[in-house]
Amino acid sequence: MKSGRKNLAAFAFLVASYVISGKAAIMLAVPPGYASAIFPPAGIAITAAFILGRKALPWVFLGSIILNLWIGHAHAGSMGAVELEAALLIAIASTAQAALGGWILRRKIGYPAAFDQARQISRFLLLSPVICLTSASLSIGGLEWIGMFDGHDVATNWFSWWAGDTLGLLVMLPIVMSVAGEPGSLWKKRIATVALPMLIALSLMVFTFVKANQWEQSRMLSDFREVSQQSADQIRMGLEEQGALLGLLHGFFEHDQSGSISRLEFQRFCQETTRKFPMIRAMEWVPRVSDPEREAFEKKQRKDFPGYEIRKRNQAGLLEREGNRAWYYPVTYIVPMTGNERALGVDLLSMPRREEAVDRAIRSEEIVATEPVQLVQGGEGLLIIQSVKLKGEARGLVLIVLKMQDFMDRILPASSRDLDILLLDARSRSALYQGSGNRHFDALY
Repeated sequence: MKSGRKNLAAFAFLVASYVISGKAAIMLAVPPGYASAIFPPAGIAITAAFILGRKALPWVFLGSIILNLWIGHAHAGSMGAVELEAALLIAIASTAQAALGGWILRRKIGYPAAFDQARQISRFLLLSPVICLTSASLSIGGLEWIGMFDGHDVATNWFSWWAGDTLGLLVMLPIVMSVAGEPGSLWKKRIATVALPMLIALSLMVFTFVKANQWEQSRMLSDFREVSQQSADQIRMGLEEQGALLGLLHGFFEHDQSGSISRLEFQRFCQETTRKFPMIRAMEWVPRVSDPEREAFEKKQRKDFPGYEIRKRNQAGLLEREGNRAWYYPVTYIVPMTGNERALGVDLLSMPRREEAVDRAIRSEEIVATEPVQLVQGGEGLLIIQSVKLKGEARGLVLIVLKMQDFMDRILPASSRDLDILLLDARSRSALYQGSGNRHFDALY
Protein backbone atom coordinates (compact mmCIF):
# COMPACT_ATOMS: atom_id res chain seq x y z
CA MET A 1 0.00 0.00 0.00
CA LYS A 2 2.77 2.38 1.00
CA SER A 3 4.70 1.39 -2.11
CA GLY A 4 1.69 2.22 -4.30
CA ARG A 5 1.26 5.63 -2.68
CA LYS A 6 4.96 6.28 -3.04
CA ASN A 7 4.84 5.42 -6.74
CA LEU A 8 1.75 7.57 -7.25
CA ALA A 9 3.46 10.49 -5.52
CA ALA A 10 6.54 9.99 -7.71
CA PHE A 11 4.44 9.96 -10.88
CA ALA A 12 2.50 13.04 -9.73
CA PHE A 13 5.83 14.78 -9.11
CA LEU A 14 6.94 13.76 -12.61
CA VAL A 15 3.82 15.35 -14.14
CA ALA A 16 4.12 18.49 -12.00
CA SER A 17 7.83 18.97 -12.72
CA TYR A 18 7.19 18.42 -16.44
CA VAL A 19 4.42 21.04 -16.56
CA ILE A 20 6.08 23.65 -14.32
CA SER A 21 9.52 23.44 -15.92
CA GLY A 22 7.89 23.47 -19.37
CA LYS A 23 5.86 26.57 -18.64
CA ALA A 24 8.98 28.31 -17.33
CA ALA A 25 10.91 27.25 -20.45
CA ILE A 26 8.28 28.81 -22.72
CA MET A 27 9.61 32.19 -21.61
CA LEU A 28 12.54 31.28 -23.87
CA ALA A 29 10.31 30.18 -26.74
CA VAL A 30 10.30 31.46 -30.30
CA PRO A 31 6.91 32.16 -31.95
CA PRO A 32 4.36 30.60 -31.97
CA GLY A 33 5.37 29.53 -28.48
CA TYR A 34 6.11 25.78 -28.68
CA ALA A 35 9.90 25.62 -29.33
CA SER A 36 12.17 26.82 -26.52
CA ALA A 37 15.90 27.59 -26.41
CA ILE A 38 16.21 24.96 -23.65
CA PHE A 39 13.39 22.57 -22.79
CA PRO A 40 13.92 20.76 -19.45
CA PRO A 41 10.75 18.59 -19.77
CA ALA A 42 12.42 16.67 -22.60
CA GLY A 43 15.28 15.76 -20.27
CA ILE A 44 12.90 14.94 -17.41
CA ALA A 45 10.79 12.66 -19.64
CA ILE A 46 13.72 10.76 -21.18
CA THR A 47 15.44 10.35 -17.81
CA ALA A 48 12.19 9.13 -16.23
CA ALA A 49 11.89 6.50 -18.98
CA PHE A 50 15.57 5.63 -18.48
CA ILE A 51 14.99 5.07 -14.74
CA LEU A 52 11.44 3.66 -14.67
CA GLY A 53 11.03 2.20 -18.14
CA ARG A 54 7.58 1.97 -19.72
CA LYS A 55 5.81 2.80 -16.43
CA ALA A 56 6.82 6.44 -16.87
CA LEU A 57 5.32 6.87 -20.36
CA PRO A 58 1.62 7.45 -19.49
CA TRP A 59 2.68 10.15 -17.03
CA VAL A 60 4.96 11.77 -19.58
CA PHE A 61 2.01 11.85 -21.99
CA LEU A 62 -0.24 13.37 -19.30
CA GLY A 63 2.32 16.03 -18.38
CA SER A 64 2.92 16.92 -22.02
CA ILE A 65 -0.74 17.24 -22.96
CA ILE A 66 -1.49 19.40 -19.89
CA LEU A 67 1.47 21.65 -20.67
CA ASN A 68 0.63 22.05 -24.35
CA LEU A 69 -3.06 22.66 -23.74
CA TRP A 70 -1.96 25.41 -21.37
CA ILE A 71 0.44 26.87 -23.95
CA GLY A 72 -2.12 26.60 -26.76
CA HIS A 73 -4.79 28.38 -24.72
CA ALA A 74 -2.37 31.13 -23.69
CA HIS A 75 -1.25 31.65 -27.29
CA ALA A 76 -4.67 31.60 -28.98
CA GLY A 77 -6.74 33.06 -26.14
CA SER A 78 -9.18 30.17 -26.49
CA MET A 79 -9.23 26.41 -26.84
CA GLY A 80 -10.23 25.34 -30.33
CA ALA A 81 -9.82 22.22 -32.42
CA VAL A 82 -6.40 23.32 -33.71
CA GLU A 83 -5.05 23.82 -30.19
CA LEU A 84 -6.37 20.40 -29.13
CA GLU A 85 -4.81 18.75 -32.18
CA ALA A 86 -1.49 20.49 -31.53
CA ALA A 87 -1.42 19.42 -27.87
CA LEU A 88 -2.22 15.81 -28.80
CA LEU A 89 0.41 15.69 -31.56
CA ILE A 90 3.13 17.10 -29.32
CA ALA A 91 2.19 14.79 -26.44
CA ILE A 92 2.45 11.75 -28.73
CA ALA A 93 5.80 12.96 -30.11
CA SER A 94 7.18 13.71 -26.63
CA THR A 95 6.10 10.32 -25.30
CA ALA A 96 7.61 8.56 -28.33
CA GLN A 97 10.88 10.41 -27.77
CA ALA A 98 10.91 9.49 -24.07
CA ALA A 99 10.24 5.83 -24.90
CA LEU A 100 12.93 5.72 -27.58
CA GLY A 101 15.42 7.70 -25.51
CA GLY A 102 14.95 5.58 -22.39
CA TRP A 103 15.32 2.38 -24.42
CA ILE A 104 18.46 3.57 -26.26
CA LEU A 105 20.17 4.78 -23.07
CA ARG A 106 19.38 1.53 -21.25
CA ARG A 107 20.69 -0.49 -24.20
CA LYS A 108 23.86 1.51 -24.87
CA ILE A 109 24.76 2.64 -21.34
CA GLY A 110 22.82 0.29 -19.07
CA TYR A 111 20.92 0.91 -15.86
CA PRO A 112 21.77 1.42 -13.01
CA ALA A 113 24.37 3.80 -14.38
CA ALA A 114 26.98 5.67 -12.37
CA PHE A 115 28.25 7.76 -15.30
CA ASP A 116 31.72 7.56 -13.83
CA GLN A 117 33.36 6.11 -16.93
CA ALA A 118 34.45 8.06 -20.00
CA ARG A 119 32.70 5.52 -22.24
CA GLN A 120 29.31 6.09 -20.55
CA ILE A 121 29.63 9.86 -20.61
CA SER A 122 30.78 10.01 -24.25
CA ARG A 123 27.93 7.74 -25.35
CA PHE A 124 25.42 9.92 -23.51
CA LEU A 125 26.80 13.07 -25.14
CA LEU A 126 26.72 11.49 -28.60
CA LEU A 127 23.30 9.85 -28.26
CA SER A 128 21.45 12.86 -26.81
CA PRO A 129 21.29 14.89 -30.08
CA VAL A 130 20.20 11.77 -31.98
CA ILE A 131 17.44 10.90 -29.52
CA CYS A 132 16.08 14.46 -29.65
CA LEU A 133 15.55 14.30 -33.40
CA THR A 134 12.36 12.38 -32.60
CA SER A 135 10.13 15.00 -31.03
CA ALA A 136 11.41 17.85 -33.20
CA SER A 137 10.65 15.96 -36.40
CA LEU A 138 7.30 14.49 -35.35
CA SER A 139 6.03 17.65 -33.66
CA ILE A 140 7.08 20.16 -36.31
CA GLY A 141 5.83 17.88 -39.08
CA GLY A 142 2.49 17.49 -37.31
CA LEU A 143 2.13 21.21 -36.57
CA GLU A 144 2.86 22.07 -40.19
CA TRP A 145 0.29 19.50 -41.29
CA ILE A 146 -2.46 21.13 -39.20
CA GLY A 147 -1.43 24.62 -40.34
CA MET A 148 0.40 25.95 -37.27
CA PHE A 149 3.50 26.80 -39.34
CA ASP A 150 3.98 27.89 -42.92
CA GLY A 151 6.92 26.82 -45.06
CA HIS A 152 9.10 29.72 -43.91
CA ASP A 153 8.84 28.76 -40.22
CA VAL A 154 9.57 25.05 -40.39
CA ALA A 155 13.38 24.95 -40.53
CA THR A 156 13.87 27.60 -37.83
CA ASN A 157 11.37 26.04 -35.46
CA TRP A 158 12.66 22.50 -36.09
CA PHE A 159 16.20 23.55 -35.19
CA SER A 160 15.03 25.46 -32.09
CA TRP A 161 12.95 22.48 -30.99
CA TRP A 162 15.78 19.98 -31.50
CA ALA A 163 18.39 22.19 -29.80
CA GLY A 164 16.06 22.95 -26.88
CA ASP A 165 15.30 19.27 -26.29
CA THR A 166 18.98 18.32 -26.61
CA LEU A 167 20.10 20.94 -24.09
CA GLY A 168 17.22 19.94 -21.82
CA LEU A 169 18.38 16.32 -21.83
CA LEU A 170 22.05 17.19 -21.28
CA VAL A 171 21.19 19.43 -18.32
CA MET A 172 18.33 17.54 -16.69
CA LEU A 173 19.57 13.93 -16.77
CA PRO A 174 22.32 14.56 -14.16
CA ILE A 175 19.87 16.55 -12.01
CA VAL A 176 17.10 13.92 -12.11
CA MET A 177 19.59 11.09 -11.60
CA SER A 178 20.92 12.88 -8.49
CA VAL A 179 17.41 12.79 -7.01
CA ALA A 180 16.05 9.44 -8.22
CA GLY A 181 18.79 7.53 -10.05
CA GLU A 182 20.53 4.31 -9.19
CA PRO A 183 22.92 3.51 -7.63
CA GLY A 184 21.24 5.79 -5.11
CA SER A 185 24.14 5.92 -2.66
CA LEU A 186 26.40 7.35 -5.38
CA TRP A 187 23.95 9.78 -6.94
CA LYS A 188 22.79 11.22 -3.61
CA LYS A 189 26.37 12.33 -2.98
CA ARG A 190 26.27 14.27 -6.26
CA ILE A 191 23.33 16.48 -5.30
CA ALA A 192 25.60 19.18 -3.89
CA THR A 193 28.39 18.75 -6.44
CA VAL A 194 26.36 18.13 -9.62
CA ALA A 195 22.63 18.82 -9.31
CA LEU A 196 22.77 22.06 -7.33
CA PRO A 197 25.44 23.78 -9.47
CA MET A 198 23.60 22.77 -12.65
CA LEU A 199 20.30 24.09 -11.29
CA ILE A 200 21.96 27.37 -10.37
CA ALA A 201 23.61 27.60 -13.80
CA LEU A 202 20.29 26.81 -15.49
CA SER A 203 18.48 29.45 -13.42
CA LEU A 204 21.13 32.05 -14.24
CA MET A 205 20.92 31.19 -17.92
CA VAL A 206 17.13 31.53 -17.91
CA PHE A 207 17.33 34.81 -16.00
CA THR A 208 19.94 36.19 -18.41
CA PHE A 209 17.94 35.11 -21.44
CA VAL A 210 14.71 36.63 -20.09
CA LYS A 211 16.40 39.95 -19.31
CA ALA A 212 18.12 40.03 -22.69
CA ASN A 213 14.79 39.21 -24.34
CA GLN A 214 13.10 42.05 -22.44
CA TRP A 215 15.80 44.47 -23.55
CA GLU A 216 15.48 43.28 -27.13
CA GLN A 217 11.68 43.59 -26.99
CA SER A 218 12.05 47.13 -25.66
CA ARG A 219 14.45 48.01 -28.46
CA MET A 220 12.17 46.47 -31.09
CA LEU A 221 9.16 48.30 -29.67
CA SER A 222 11.08 51.57 -29.86
CA ASP A 223 12.03 50.81 -33.48
CA PHE A 224 8.41 49.90 -34.23
CA ARG A 225 7.14 53.20 -32.84
CA GLU A 226 9.73 55.13 -34.82
CA VAL A 227 8.92 53.36 -38.10
CA SER A 228 5.18 53.66 -37.44
CA GLN A 229 5.51 57.39 -36.84
CA GLN A 230 7.61 57.82 -39.98
CA SER A 231 5.02 55.90 -42.00
CA ALA A 232 2.13 57.90 -40.53
CA ASP A 233 3.94 61.16 -41.31
CA GLN A 234 4.61 60.05 -44.88
CA ILE A 235 0.97 59.03 -45.41
CA ARG A 236 -0.25 62.34 -43.98
CA MET A 237 2.11 64.37 -46.16
CA GLY A 238 1.22 62.29 -49.21
CA LEU A 239 -2.51 62.84 -48.71
CA GLU A 240 -1.94 66.54 -48.05
CA GLU A 241 -0.01 66.68 -51.31
CA GLN A 242 -2.94 65.13 -53.16
CA GLY A 243 -5.25 67.60 -51.43
CA ALA A 244 -3.03 70.45 -52.59
CA LEU A 245 -3.16 69.17 -56.17
CA LEU A 246 -6.94 68.99 -55.96
CA GLY A 247 -6.92 72.51 -54.51
CA LEU A 248 -5.05 73.78 -57.57
CA LEU A 249 -7.63 72.17 -59.83
CA HIS A 250 -10.40 73.62 -57.66
CA GLY A 251 -8.90 77.11 -57.97
CA PHE A 252 -8.60 76.69 -61.74
CA PHE A 253 -12.38 76.32 -62.00
CA GLU A 254 -13.41 78.75 -59.26
CA HIS A 255 -11.47 81.57 -60.90
CA ASP A 256 -13.12 80.89 -64.24
CA GLN A 257 -16.06 83.28 -63.90
CA SER A 258 -17.31 82.63 -67.42
CA GLY A 259 -17.48 78.85 -67.06
CA SER A 260 -15.79 78.43 -70.41
CA ILE A 261 -12.84 76.12 -69.61
CA SER A 262 -12.49 73.81 -72.57
CA ARG A 263 -11.57 70.15 -72.63
CA LEU A 264 -8.19 71.03 -74.15
CA GLU A 265 -7.44 73.62 -71.45
CA PHE A 266 -8.33 71.07 -68.78
CA GLN A 267 -6.05 68.53 -70.41
CA ARG A 268 -3.13 70.96 -70.54
CA PHE A 269 -3.65 71.89 -66.90
CA CYS A 270 -3.72 68.28 -65.67
CA GLN A 271 -1.39 66.31 -67.92
CA GLU A 272 1.85 67.37 -66.22
CA THR A 273 0.40 66.50 -62.80
CA THR A 274 -0.67 63.01 -63.88
CA ARG A 275 2.75 62.46 -65.43
CA LYS A 276 4.60 63.40 -62.24
CA PHE A 277 2.24 61.47 -59.98
CA PRO A 278 1.66 58.02 -61.52
CA MET A 279 -0.47 56.94 -58.55
CA ILE A 280 -3.21 59.27 -59.90
CA ARG A 281 -5.53 57.17 -62.04
CA ALA A 282 -7.47 60.19 -63.28
CA MET A 283 -8.25 63.87 -62.72
CA GLU A 284 -11.84 64.76 -63.57
CA TRP A 285 -14.25 67.64 -63.96
CA VAL A 286 -17.85 66.78 -63.09
CA PRO A 287 -20.31 69.64 -63.76
CA ARG A 288 -23.70 69.99 -62.11
CA VAL A 289 -26.41 69.53 -64.75
CA SER A 290 -30.14 70.06 -64.19
CA ASP A 291 -32.71 67.89 -65.93
CA PRO A 292 -33.90 70.75 -68.23
CA GLU A 293 -30.25 71.31 -69.24
CA ARG A 294 -29.56 67.65 -69.93
CA GLU A 295 -30.43 67.45 -73.63
CA ALA A 296 -28.40 70.55 -74.57
CA PHE A 297 -25.50 69.39 -72.40
CA GLU A 298 -25.36 65.94 -74.01
CA LYS A 299 -25.61 67.46 -77.49
CA LYS A 300 -22.65 69.74 -76.76
CA GLN A 301 -20.49 66.86 -75.49
CA ARG A 302 -21.26 64.74 -78.56
CA LYS A 303 -19.25 67.21 -80.65
CA ASP A 304 -16.13 65.75 -79.03
CA PHE A 305 -17.45 62.28 -78.20
CA PRO A 306 -20.20 60.97 -80.48
CA GLY A 307 -22.69 58.91 -78.52
CA TYR A 308 -22.03 60.76 -75.25
CA GLU A 309 -24.91 60.52 -72.79
CA ILE A 310 -25.38 60.68 -69.03
CA ARG A 311 -25.21 57.08 -67.87
CA LYS A 312 -25.44 54.88 -64.82
CA ARG A 313 -24.17 51.42 -63.91
CA ASN A 314 -26.99 48.92 -63.47
CA GLN A 315 -27.11 45.99 -61.05
CA ALA A 316 -25.42 43.75 -63.61
CA GLY A 317 -22.50 46.18 -63.76
CA LEU A 318 -23.37 47.34 -67.27
CA LEU A 319 -23.64 50.97 -68.32
CA GLU A 320 -26.99 52.28 -69.53
CA ARG A 321 -28.70 55.64 -70.00
CA GLU A 322 -29.56 57.33 -66.72
CA GLY A 323 -33.26 57.92 -66.07
CA ASN A 324 -34.70 61.36 -65.42
CA ARG A 325 -33.83 63.06 -62.14
CA ALA A 326 -33.59 66.66 -60.92
CA TRP A 327 -29.80 66.88 -61.00
CA TYR A 328 -26.89 64.98 -62.50
CA TYR A 329 -23.16 64.99 -61.88
CA PRO A 330 -21.76 63.36 -65.05
CA VAL A 331 -18.03 62.80 -65.58
CA THR A 332 -17.18 65.18 -68.43
CA TYR A 333 -13.44 65.92 -68.57
CA ILE A 334 -10.90 63.16 -67.81
CA VAL A 335 -7.10 63.21 -67.88
CA PRO A 336 -5.69 60.89 -68.99
CA MET A 337 -8.43 59.68 -71.28
CA THR A 338 -6.63 56.48 -72.21
CA GLY A 339 -7.85 53.69 -69.95
CA ASN A 340 -10.64 55.82 -68.47
CA GLU A 341 -12.98 56.05 -71.46
CA ARG A 342 -15.76 54.01 -69.82
CA ALA A 343 -16.11 56.55 -67.00
CA LEU A 344 -17.08 59.32 -69.43
CA GLY A 345 -20.68 60.42 -68.86
CA VAL A 346 -21.22 58.33 -65.71
CA ASP A 347 -23.44 60.13 -63.19
CA LEU A 348 -21.81 60.07 -59.75
CA LEU A 349 -25.24 60.35 -58.13
CA SER A 350 -26.26 57.02 -59.63
CA MET A 351 -23.97 55.05 -57.29
CA PRO A 352 -24.71 55.19 -53.53
CA ARG A 353 -21.17 55.46 -52.14
CA ARG A 354 -20.24 58.15 -54.65
CA GLU A 355 -23.53 59.96 -54.08
CA GLU A 356 -22.89 60.07 -50.33
CA ALA A 357 -19.40 61.52 -50.89
CA VAL A 358 -20.73 64.10 -53.36
CA ASP A 359 -23.37 65.17 -50.84
CA ARG A 360 -20.73 65.58 -48.11
CA ALA A 361 -18.45 67.55 -50.43
CA ILE A 362 -21.25 69.97 -51.36
CA ARG A 363 -22.45 70.46 -47.78
CA SER A 364 -19.04 70.74 -46.12
CA GLU A 365 -17.25 72.65 -48.90
CA GLU A 366 -14.18 70.65 -47.88
CA ILE A 367 -12.16 67.91 -49.51
CA VAL A 368 -13.75 64.52 -48.87
CA ALA A 369 -12.79 60.99 -49.87
CA THR A 370 -14.73 57.87 -50.61
CA GLU A 371 -13.62 54.50 -49.36
CA PRO A 372 -11.97 52.46 -52.15
CA VAL A 373 -14.61 51.76 -54.80
CA GLN A 374 -14.79 49.59 -57.89
CA LEU A 375 -14.24 51.93 -60.80
CA VAL A 376 -16.43 51.91 -63.88
CA GLN A 377 -13.28 51.83 -66.00
CA GLY A 378 -12.01 48.81 -64.07
CA GLY A 379 -9.91 48.29 -60.97
CA GLU A 380 -10.22 49.92 -57.57
CA GLY A 381 -9.62 53.53 -56.63
CA LEU A 382 -10.12 56.15 -53.96
CA LEU A 383 -12.04 59.26 -55.03
CA ILE A 384 -10.92 62.59 -53.53
CA ILE A 385 -13.63 65.18 -54.19
CA GLN A 386 -14.09 68.94 -53.76
CA SER A 387 -17.12 71.01 -54.65
CA VAL A 388 -16.75 74.03 -56.96
CA LYS A 389 -19.10 76.96 -56.45
CA LEU A 390 -19.73 80.14 -58.40
CA LYS A 391 -21.37 83.03 -56.56
CA GLY A 392 -22.47 80.64 -53.81
CA GLU A 393 -24.15 78.20 -56.21
CA ALA A 394 -22.89 74.66 -56.78
CA ARG A 395 -21.22 74.51 -60.16
CA GLY A 396 -19.73 71.03 -60.13
CA LEU A 397 -16.96 68.87 -58.69
CA VAL A 398 -13.28 68.36 -59.26
CA LEU A 399 -11.88 65.02 -58.25
CA ILE A 400 -8.79 62.86 -58.25
CA VAL A 401 -9.01 59.10 -58.61
CA LEU A 402 -6.15 57.68 -56.56
CA LYS A 403 -4.67 54.21 -56.94
CA MET A 404 -4.14 53.54 -53.24
CA GLN A 405 -1.72 50.63 -53.60
CA ASP A 406 0.52 52.65 -55.93
CA PHE A 407 0.16 55.67 -53.65
CA MET A 408 1.22 53.71 -50.55
CA ASP A 409 4.04 51.92 -52.35
CA ARG A 410 5.46 55.26 -53.49
CA ILE A 411 5.29 57.22 -50.25
CA LEU A 412 6.05 54.64 -47.56
CA PRO A 413 9.66 54.34 -46.38
CA ALA A 414 11.51 51.08 -47.00
CA SER A 415 11.63 50.50 -43.24
CA SER A 416 7.83 50.02 -43.22
CA ARG A 417 7.87 46.90 -45.39
CA ASP A 418 7.20 44.67 -42.36
CA LEU A 419 4.27 46.75 -41.08
CA ASP A 420 0.62 45.81 -41.41
CA ILE A 421 -1.06 49.13 -42.20
CA LEU A 422 -4.76 49.94 -41.88
CA LEU A 423 -5.88 53.41 -42.95
CA LEU A 424 -9.36 54.31 -41.69
CA ASP A 425 -11.79 57.08 -42.55
CA ALA A 426 -12.23 58.86 -39.20
CA ARG A 427 -15.88 59.63 -39.94
CA SER A 428 -17.21 56.35 -41.30
CA ARG A 429 -14.51 54.03 -39.85
CA SER A 430 -14.35 52.38 -43.27
CA ALA A 431 -11.00 51.14 -44.56
CA LEU A 432 -9.30 53.45 -47.05
CA TYR A 433 -6.34 51.10 -47.34
CA GLN A 434 -5.46 47.77 -45.83
CA GLY A 435 -2.10 46.33 -46.68
CA SER A 436 0.17 43.75 -45.12
CA GLY A 437 3.92 43.95 -45.01
CA ASN A 438 5.98 40.78 -44.75
CA ARG A 439 3.31 38.07 -44.56
CA HIS A 440 5.73 35.35 -43.46
CA PHE A 441 5.61 36.46 -39.81
CA ASP A 442 2.92 37.14 -37.23
CA ALA A 443 2.51 40.68 -35.97
CA LEU A 444 4.81 41.51 -33.05
CA TYR A 445 2.99 44.63 -31.83
